Amino acid sequence: MLNKTSKVKILNLSIKILLVFLFTFLIYKQVFDKHQISSVFDEVKYKFSTGNLYLLALVFIMVLVNWSLEALKWKILMKNTFHYSFIDSIKIVLTGLAVGLITPFQLGEYIGRGMNIYKDHIKNSLVATFIGSYAQNTFTLLFGIFGLHFLIDKIYELDKLATNSLLIIGIGAIFFYVLIYF
Repeated sequence: MLNKTSKVKILNLSIKILLVFLFTFLIYKQVFDKHQISSVFDEVKYKFSTGNLYLLALVFIMVLVNWSLEALKWKILMKNTFHYSFIDSIKIVLTGLAVGLITPFQLGEYIGRGMNIYKDHIKNSLVATFIGSYAQNTFTLLFGIFGLHFLIDKIYELDKLATNSLLIIGIGAIFFYVLIYF
């Protein structure tokens, strides 16, 4: 008879295998089942023939940097709980991203990250993931407000009162977000 640890490992592996099949099926449905595969290949051929290979390489590098920064952020958030290696952090973050793709509002990110950590750290992982997401959303809001202010002010050249009012409301929202964060 299997002990409890072995059962958990088997269940964890089963869930991972199920996710691989699910993602394979979803990719198949998105690309092959919609009879768009020939147009996808034609578009890829065209992009490569026009000398845009450096853009693909740049995108690939940016994706790796983004995932690495996300893993580093999560590793830092978890440092008071347990010291995970960078490679373990990458695995945990990628599992969270993968499961988050198939769930509404990326709620699966919390579940996916919890799949690869020690049972005792799940609560801290949930809190760390929430805090990291909240902080990231705060910065996204901050830069989005300044970008919107620039867009309205410089591109559309709307009334200064409306533009500055929007900026003040946005800064107030950021202040509120930061107040809740701390």
